[in-house]
Amino acid sequence: MPETAAFQIIATNDGKQYFFGDLLNDALANNQHSVWGLAAGAAQRAGANEFPDINEIFQHTASVLGGEQFGIPRISENNRASDTPINYLKAIWPLFFPTVKLFCPNPVDWPILYGLAIQEAIEAGKSVIDPSLALKIVMESAVPMSKVDLANL
Repeated sequence: MPETAAFQIIATNDGKQYFFGDLLNDALANNQHSVWGLAAGAAQRAGANEFPDINEIFQHTASVLGGEQFGIPRISENNRASDTPINYLKAIWPLFFPTVKLFCPNPVDWPILYGLAIQEAIEAGKSVIDPSLALKIVMESAVPMSKVDLANL
């Protein structure tokens, strides 16, 4: 299925394009096997008692699309990574993606694969990062990065 059939493509003034649509949003947040469903479940099991408003994250992402706040997790400065999600995506995606395709050839299953990896990270890191904060970082990064045109990083 071509991208134009599966997604609504939004072009911004900076010449970049971003992907939106129910298919993408469902994989991120609309069922128990979505990235959100798997990550939130892991955070809850790891002791999280606060959960970010996933709908608000989607709204915020759309409202800052193409701007300098796009893709910047809204967390305290002392909890931020040393770089931005888009720069990590640019650096890691070309190395990581061939392995994803090797172990999970069907793109429909990729969100489950990512969600399971996130579950492992939240569980493994619960002694050093609050699971509620870990979940917020994950979703504040995953939602905007899911909109990025990976072919033009």
